[in-house]
Amino acid sequence: MLQHFDSHICARISLQAKTEEEHFMAMHTKFQRDLYMLRLNAARYFAKTVSENLQPVATNAVVSLKVNAQAFGLGPKFRIVVKIKNDCQTIADDVRLVLSFDTAMYRLCNPACQSWSLPPGFECQTAIMIECIQQAPIATPVNVYVMHRECPGK
Repeated sequence: MLQHFDSHICARISLQAKTEEEHFMAMHTKFQRDLYMLRLNAARYFAKTVSENLQPVATNAVVSLKVNAQAFGLGPKFRIVVKIKNDCQTIADDVRLVLSFDTAMYRLCNPACQSWSLPPGFECQTAIMIECIQQAPIATPVNVYVMHRECPGK
């Protein structure tokens, strides 16, 4: 029974190899076309993002903050650079970053909390160093939140 099973697998592998040999050009052309379409779609989405200025914006009745976060590095240590820009005509007081992450997986290398007062049109930038302390096949997300306390009477 086992020998029959092995011969069936060998015959199947042989048939697959023969098919690939006979149709290699068509398979390669299909791969190239799929790769081209992937690149084209990525370029279209990038152009749409740039042309429509699709960036995260936190707004309320008083303040409009534009937020941009980028991760640099593959690990075990990496850096998240966060840029915050005040897009309104009033000062944004007490703007803070809050990070949410799995403490069993990550550790902050510089856990100091920062608070900013952002004048209109001003952009500030900060870098957050994070270290992965547990090796896992799937990484958990690190969420960055921008908090702003609305001052009463404004």
